[in-house]
Amino acid sequence: MLTPPDLGLPAIFKEFRPGQLDLASRIAGSKKRFFLLNAPTGTGKTLIMATVQKLLDAHTTYLCSTKQLQDQVCHDFPYAVDLRGRNNYVCLKRPTQFPTISAAHCTKMPERAHCTPEKRNHWCRYNCPRFNGDVFVSIVGVPPPSTFTTPCPCLRWCPYEIRKDEAVKAELAVLNLPFFLHEANYVGRLSGKPLVVLDEADTLEDTLRSFVELSISKAQIEKLELEPPKRVSKPEEDKHIRDWVEWAFRTLAVVEVRLKELAKDGENPSSQVLYQRDELERLTSRLKAFGSTVDTHWVFISTESRWSFKPVFVARYADKYIWQHGSRFLCMSATLVNPRQWARDLGIDWEEVEYLEAPTTFPVEHRLIHYRPAVNLSRKSGDEDWSLLINAIDVILDEHQAVRGLVHTVSYSLARHILQHSRHAARMVWHDSAATRVDAFARYKAGKNLVLVSPSYGRGISLDGDLGRFVIVAKVPYPDLGDKQIAARLYGAKDGKSWYATKTVRELVQATGRAVRSVDDWASMYVLDGKFDNLYSEWQWIFPAWWREALRREDTHEGLRQECVPT
Repeated sequence: MLTPPDLGLPAIFKEFRPGQLDLASRIAGSKKRFFLLNAPTGTGKTLIMATVQKLLDAHTTYLCSTKQLQDQVCHDFPYAVDLRGRNNYVCLKRPTQFPTISAAHCTKMPERAHCTPEKRNHWCRYNCPRFNGDVFVSIVGVPPPSTFTTPCPCLRWCPYEIRKDEAVKAELAVLNLPFFLHEANYVGRLSGKPLVVLDEADTLEDTLRSFVELSISKAQIEKLELEPPKRVSKPEEDKHIRDWVEWAFRTLAVVEVRLKELAKDGENPSSQVLYQRDELERLTSRLKAFGSTVDTHWVFISTESRWSFKPVFVARYADKYIWQHGSRFLCMSATLVNPRQWARDLGIDWEEVEYLEAPTTFPVEHRLIHYRPAVNLSRKSGDEDWSLLINAIDVILDEHQAVRGLVHTVSYSLARHILQHSRHAARMVWHDSAATRVDAFARYKAGKNLVLVSPSYGRGISLDGDLGRFVIVAKVPYPDLGDKQIAARLYGAKDGKSWYATKTVRELVQATGRAVRSVDDWASMYVLDGKFDNLYSEWQWIFPAWWREALRREDTHEGLRQECVPT
């Protein structure tokens, strides 16, 4: 039997878990361009990914969504090269001002009259004080070249550029997905790897939509004194699109005037001016891209914090911004449910896809999902409905007095309502904004029998062991139809219902998967919203088999699992 070290993998991996090597071999041997792996927690997806890379002996780019996961992958695989955005690296000319000034503020000029041909393209546009060789040694580790007599260090000594060069040459490069999209499409050098691995691939559609959309903050709107477009409803005719395009180029003209004004500050501007320049230059690029891509399948959304133009469908943009940047793709997730819908949403021909749903190694009795229909919740739910829900939550908390757990609430208003009326309010930790989210989790971890009440921990949190012995889903996480983009996607295409159900199932499976993180771990999961009946009766085949087998209806103690074959 092959072991991970036999393939050149780190010695910390002494042996493969059951099925890991078989999965990696099947992926490596696939003739399809896209391999979709739907694998629950505990499968060991990162080791499978690294094994595929070794079997293929292919330079690989691994894309994930969090810095924590980047850190973990690079810790487990020391030969991996981690590359992050420019703002994570020191600017050699202003090292003492990091992170206020970073490599993100260093933009080379095309040429300077007093540059030799060899040094052209190696100047920053900001003429900083003469470079300090001692500081260079402390950062880079070696003395600067003897020819280093100019005020600005050569670009080849930039910490970011050095790291980027290492990532380009590495057998395994580890990047954040949004950063990769920007670098691969607007800068270059990071595309073209034989294998690209997308972890948490179920979020790719939303990430791509955010990358393509045009968003302008209220602060920018006020500074530039911008007016909204004349037509703000979903455009149905070409004349509406022409109005949006004309608005974009009018706004572009305003931005360019402001940039010329900022240029009067000279080539050694303050950090505040640097930020304004960079912000406006990014807005310039986005406006130009928007003017050339917007069509009748976009919506305009205005909130208290920003204006956003969002595409309803992203399939037409996927090849340009993602798929052209790799030869083969391994797309992994614990909730890559309804793979055909996922492929359609991202412009992939199903003939190019191989799909596999891996089984879980966790005992079913350790991860039971109890469906206790307390009340059917909707936007029209009143005080009586909320009282029934909170009573059901309190009954569960009575059963779990001495342990910690999580209550998913979908919204801050529901979280606040639970806190105000629950008998267990004294045990509850919550947060009222994204800004206080991390602090709330730190307080929760420090306690013994606390309950974390939150609308934003459906992903990105691991309640290992005693950190979470129960999870309550108070309301089925249907996407908000008050969002114009969500409503347009649901009602604007034949597969709208399938898309909407898939997003709901995906978030529900993610929410119930926060607590059981290893084969010896255990927790109880609860679903209280009676609307789950409608979702499950029509779309049960979307749920992973390992999730269906763990589902129990509390009032009958009979499993709801049914053998269903996707159509």
